[in-house]
Amino acid sequence: MNDCKSLNDSFDKQNFSLAFLLRMINGISDPIFVKNHQHQWILVNDAFCNFIGHSREKLIGKSDNDLFPKSEADVFWEKDELVFTTGITDENEELFTDSYGVTHLIHYKKCLFEDELGNHFLVGTIRDFTQQKRVEAALRRSNAVLQAQQEASIDGILIIDENRQIASYNQHSVDRKLLRSLKNSSI
Repeated sequence: MNDCKSLNDSFDKQNFSLAFLLRMINGISDPIFVKNHQHQWILVNDAFCNFIGHSREKLIGKSDNDLFPKSEADVFWEKDELVFTTGITDENEELFTDSYGVTHLIHYKKCLFEDELGNHFLVGTIRDFTQQKRVEAALRRSNAVLQAQQEASIDGILIIDENRQIASYNQHSVDRKLLRSLKNSSI
């Protein structure tokens, strides 16, 4: 709550207009949302609408239960309620299914915001790690294939990295004693 409270104090001192703040929020590429204590969206940025796959008009006043599979909505609701009741910022990774049926791995951060009247709001940001995880999995598969090919080769393979250190070798490379002595020195 401290991060959000200090943000509120800063905005009060700057006297930003609502139009300016909305333009700023919509200019951020990560999805951002604000929920009231009834767990209804009261503010969402353009990135959130695009990510969820619904218009702002369809989202405002609705909750997770109105749009997501029950299993996902229940998790989101529980985490939101934790933030509302404890005031402790929550960061987590969850699976999320968009309106097109595509499942994403998301990282979110939710914090409690209190306005000058004492009303509590949940402010959340989302980062989609789906593509990054796919690339990491493809890289692991590719590395496993390369490692298998290297080990299966009848030729000796010795790979030196940019720091002139031995990065990898196979069973058919240079003499073991020589290799051990080279491993701990620059080439």
